[in-house]
Amino acid sequence: MPGPVSDALWKKYKKMVGWGAESFNKDQVIFAHQDSNVDRWGEDINITDPLFTYTNLDVLVQYNYFKTWPSNKETESGQIDRQTMVFLFNREYLRGLGGFLDAHGNFQIEPSADYFIHRGQEYRIEGDTLIAQAQDDPLHVMVIVRRQEVPTGEDRAYNTIEVIDRHIDVS
Repeated sequence: MPGPVSDALWKKYKKMVGWGAESFNKDQVIFAHQDSNVDRWGEDINITDPLFTYTNLDVLVQYNYFKTWPSNKETESGQIDRQTMVFLFNREYLRGLGGFLDAHGNFQIEPSADYFIHRGQEYRIEGDTLIAQAQDDPLHVMVIVRRQEVPTGEDRAYNTIEVIDRHIDVS
């Protein structure tokens, strides 16, 4: 016996969410994915200068304005909020790009190595989860990020990296 929402309505809902992602996920982040540091013989690990592939990804940015997760660090001079936003990615969009989701539909990220660049600021990955379930399938991936603190006097020149531009139509 079907539930209160028919399979046809769920299908229509999923399609509408895809159209919404095309309209609302207009901000962009650069995803820095660390390539393997080991050569084919398992030698010459390059720890000091790892290689990264940089890719532009469309994203919906949600700021932690309601304090939906604990993120404060106590210091002698007060509290520091180190996690101020999450990135919401449409899974169909990532699936269409290829290589970003594993066989189970999870975002393939390595929090200890990969990071994002948003508006010139580096953000480290704190965690990720599937969200917005529609009947049998979550529609989005939420990635919680932490702003990487830059030591005083250090400048990050992200305008010199080669970024792969990847955009697809998810309708």
